[in-house]
Amino acid sequence: WGISRSVSVTVAKLCTLVTSINRTPGRDDDFPQLIGESHEVSRVRSTFINLHLLLRAANNSFFTGHLRNAYDRLRDSLVLFKKVQNRKAVGIANNNLGNVMLTLYRTMKKTGSPTLCDLSQKGIIQNGCAYFKAAIDSGEEAIDRINREEGFSENYLIFMQQLSNRYFNRGIFLLTVRKDHPNPVEAEQQGLMDLCTSQDMDPEGGDNRD
Repeated sequence: WGISRSVSVTVAKLCTLVTSINRTPGRDDDFPQLIGESHEVSRVRSTFINLHLLLRAANNSFFTGHLRNAYDRLRDSLVLFKKVQNRKAVGIANNNLGNVMLTLYRTMKKTGSPTLCDLSQKGIIQNGCAYFKAAIDSGEEAIDRINREEGFSENYLIFMQQLSNRYFNRGIFLLTVRKDHPNPVEAEQQGLMDLCTSQDMDPEGGDNRD
């Protein structure tokens, strides 16, 4: 029982490190050693190290303009997050991928390129909508779960801020791509609705603290 508990605690710590990637330095020694020498335990730690490196590389690629590298690494990280069943990280990865789609769309419009990252304009819009929907759906599920377990807690406010950001990001995406969206009117309406939802949910907004 002691070993099992120690492994669980350490895995939880690894999850925290990976999901707070922007605030942690990119070193392998950030990851604590798991107790036990089994092959399965070693694979757990290896998976999290790979996630850490993938996300660090994706962040660096995105902010230096290497969109193909960012896109590929974020997709790989999403697959790994799903394998370790980290729902919070899956939501974050989907939101980040949605933001990459927005950047790809803007780059495509600016350069006139017919494809980017092997995606057409139609594919970028479809993928962006799908990524943001998945991010928002997982955020809504998390909010409902925390509300049931903790009520209107500090943790609830943190998750609500994250969900507000996801609605904002999708709103900006839809309003940006609306002219090329299969249903421009629907895209504009949903985009405006998302921005309003984001403002209403923002814990720092003031009026929503009833």
